[in-house]
Amino acid sequence: MFRAKPAAALAVALFVVGAAIVATPPPVPLEQAAVSHTREDPPAIGGRPLPPADDLLFDQRFEGSGAGGKHSFESSFTVEREYNFLEIRLGADGLMGAGWTYEVRILDPEGNVVADLEYDIGPFPWYGLPSMGVTSDTSPAASVLVPLQGSYAVELEVSGGMTAIVAVRGVAGKAADFTIDDVLGKGTFRLSEQAGKVVLVELMSTWCSICQRMAPKLQTMYESYDRARFELVGVDTDVKDTKEGLRHFMESHGATSYAGMDDGTVIKAYAGGQTGWPRWAVVDPAGNWIYANAGEVPIEELRAAIDAALDGR
Repeated sequence: MFRAKPAAALAVALFVVGAAIVATPPPVPLEQAAVSHTREDPPAIGGRPLPPADDLLFDQRFEGSGAGGKHSFESSFTVEREYNFLEIRLGADGLMGAGWTYEVRILDPEGNVVADLEYDIGPFPWYGLPSMGVTSDTSPAASVLVPLQGSYAVELEVSGGMTAIVAVRGVAGKAADFTIDDVLGKGTFRLSEQAGKVVLVELMSTWCSICQRMAPKLQTMYESYDRARFELVGVDTDVKDTKEGLRHFMESHGATSYAGMDDGTVIKAYAGGQTGWPRWAVVDPAGNWIYANAGEVPIEELRAAIDAALDGR
């Protein structure tokens, strides 16, 4: 649904096929949308309360014109305190047609592009007719590591009549503790007992095709790190899956890392109770949650987040 453009400077997820780019008309003024800073019901991050240490920094909707071409918007948000990372979420709403897209760039206070993303609703079947009133909740699309304090610029180009939804939250504090029983017989894994290690947490499902494709790559990466400094844990958050099915998944892909079933703790703490697989979280040696993403993230991007945590960056 969204993807990093080649020039992206930091962590982003790869999800969708591209769409044709059409001529860009002159920019149109941004109609400022209401920005919500409440913890009660922030719609662009799943309609769930924010953890106490987090802040919703940006939550706006940008309306396309309904005509052909692209329309440009500019906005901004301010980072006023330290966060572990900024989580960028993208979504779309309204009557959307095949091939309609929007592009968003976020620049830090020094003018560096820290996210360069494209959201594409993709080609629809049935002769490319527009979908009827499709509403899409936002999903994690990028993590900005070690964010600077100051003003961040948001630049968008929206095609057609779709409504772009962009939200940014500052994530702070410790990662939520959890425990799983390993299906391969290695015993109990507890996050809080991994002090001094970097931990990559994958929220997964056994039928998820992305999870299946990434399993061998994750195993290769897992074997390349020192066990005293790094751990990988897969947490099956699909209520329809079973321990037996997860064990078969691990064995069939030659996976040897920790894996277990969620009791509801992990999906609530790391995904706000929302399904959709895979989702990723990196926890640093001090137990801080420093990276989040979703979908078929390049293994090099996961490595970069892990290495940054190992190096204390």
